[in-house]
Amino acid sequence: MKSKIMKSIRSFDLYSKTDSIATKKTSLGGVVSILALIIIIFLVGSALIRYLSINRRDTLSVDIQVEDRVVIFFNISFPDLKCYDLHVDSVDASGDAAIDVAHHIHKVPVDSSGRITHLESPKHKTKLGTEMPQDKYDPTKDPHSIMYCGTCYVEQRRGECCNTCQDVMEVYKRNGLPAPRVEDVEQCLFDASKNHPGCNIYGTLDVQKVNGNFHFLPGRSFSQEYETRVHHIHEFNPILVDRYNSTHIIHSLSFGLRIPHVTYPLDETVGIIPKIEESDAQAPKTALFKYFIKAVPTTYIGSSYFSSTINTYQFSFTKHVMPFDSSKMMMLPGVFFVYNFEPIRITYEENGMPFTHFIVDLMAVCAGIFVVLNYIDALLEGVVHKLRKQD
Repeated sequence: MKSKIMKSIRSFDLYSKTDSIATKKTSLGGVVSILALIIIIFLVGSALIRYLSINRRDTLSVDIQVEDRVVIFFNISFPDLKCYDLHVDSVDASGDAAIDVAHHIHKVPVDSSGRITHLESPKHKTKLGTEMPQDKYDPTKDPHSIMYCGTCYVEQRRGECCNTCQDVMEVYKRNGLPAPRVEDVEQCLFDASKNHPGCNIYGTLDVQKVNGNFHFLPGRSFSQEYETRVHHIHEFNPILVDRYNSTHIIHSLSFGLRIPHVTYPLDETVGIIPKIEESDAQAPKTALFKYFIKAVPTTYIGSSYFSSTINTYQFSFTKHVMPFDSSKMMMLPGVFFVYNFEPIRITYEENGMPFTHFIVDLMAVCAGIFVVLNYIDALLEGVVHKLRKQD
């Protein structure tokens, strides 16, 4: 029974065999085989390159997607501006303002060589978008003032001030409490800034999808209502303007998640204060930098089966630098990013060859080369055999 089954299966064999004594190897066959191997290696390499390459296609359409909020990611260093003096605000065309934002934003002092220290700014509990109402300048809250009286963060004696990092630690020890993290104590940050003149600031801003700006300026900010309008005000003393050097390095800036393999235009951009002429040596050594950004909604579709669709933004920018002029009352040294959202959407799609297509290509290459060169080998052997018979 078993032999009958095997005999039936044998009848389907498409690859008939010959005995080894009936086969013969020739020099011509060896040359053809080597040629076949070289061609196969070349074509397999070409197929592999085609499989690994990504085809990118951009399409343009009207933006009809409804997105209420946009997350802005940034990482910027100010080599000669102390962390304590640096504040972040955002204001948009709808009137929504986030004043002195601290939530999801971190400040790290850097030394004169640009190296980051171990200290970060206090992680305030302030909710994003909340304001810090302040009617006038309060010298008791300014560490630069001789009237400064810092908080001890815990219950303290009447009239007691904690003006240094060490003062705060001693109050905690006196109350039998574990020492706080230096990253959470504002006085520790200020003490570190005395020895580290620069600041690296990074984090995220959550803004509405309307035109607006966010900026990095010295001096605390607050909102003040005047004649039915709310004004955005910064505490700034022009006498100390030379202390506010707005030279900066934008390590990275993006609206929404970053698209893989795409270089963003503001990455590693350096903003340097314009050189002052010798005849104007008394002019303040600082400036106002403005970056005007056009953000375009973008949909990224990856080529991988496991990659998800990303709704984000690409952008272009123009830059404007104005040396500080104390005669202009509304001018402050710092960095502004003024952004507008375009009503169009770019769909950024990546297409790659499926793995199954790659396997089919390999099989077609190998089989095709073997079949074609087998016919060529047989043809050449026939020609050689006839020539030998004639001789």
